[in-house]
Amino acid sequence: MLLDTIGKLLERIVAGQLSRIAEETGMLSASQMGARLGRSIQTVLELLTQQVHTVWRSNPNLVVSLLSLNISGAFDQVSHKRIIHNMKAQAVPYWIIQFTKSFFKDWTTRLLIKDYMAQIMQINIGIP
Repeated sequence: MLLDTIGKLLERIVAGQLSRIAEETGMLSASQMGARLGRSIQTVLELLTQQVHTVWRSNPNLVVSLLSLNISGAFDQVSHKRIIHNMKAQAVPYWIIQFTKSFFKDWTTRLLIKDYMAQIMQINIGIP
């Protein structure tokens, strides 16, 4: 139980550092809203409303459409090697890269379908 608590605390510290680095270095698009300080659903709605009004001011006859996607399972396909590569490219501190590598090390899964249980398999994609 104590190890779980310490692990969660360490994950939170690293996540905070990565968020700070991403904000300070401009790693994220200005239009990205999710999981960012000072941004909420209200921020998104205000941005969308402003964009619609801008289009209507330019030409009141235009129709504005919105396509919203909820891509479930996107994080299941993230490459661990690509994450590490991108972190190095953005000059993320070495200790955070090493922590992330250790976090991804020795991930396994096992499929269970009705009464059949497959052998344990190593996996190198996906993040929780």
